[in-house]
Amino acid sequence: MQVAAAIVTAPEDVYYLSGLHNQGHFVFTALVRDTRSWTATLVAREMEAATAAQQADGCAFAGYRDSQDPCDVLYDVVQPLTGDERRIGCQPDSLSLPVAVWRGVDRRLSSPV
Repeated sequence: MQVAAAIVTAPEDVYYLSGLHNQGHFVFTALVRDTRSWTATLVAREMEAATAAQQADGCAFAGYRDSQDPCDVLYDVVQPLTGDERRIGCQPDSLSLPVAVWRGVDRRLSSPV
């Protein structure tokens, strides 16, 4: 079974794949790659939109507000890519993937449609 999307969260890998180089490592940032077309979307704080547009202009941007749960935005980006397979890849050893965010997305993806 093929992986439909990859969630990259390690800052050095996000930089390598997108060009995003910022100081926002203390908050959740992810690069979601569609493995079928290799298009990418950066999920980051809404205030990073201008930086992302300048540094990672080949990526779409999905921002979350400080009062918003980042897993809601991450789910909104990942879910359309998964289709019926619902298989995604991630970096479980990344210190930049909070357990709460992963569990929130996993719970939403595991729910029946």
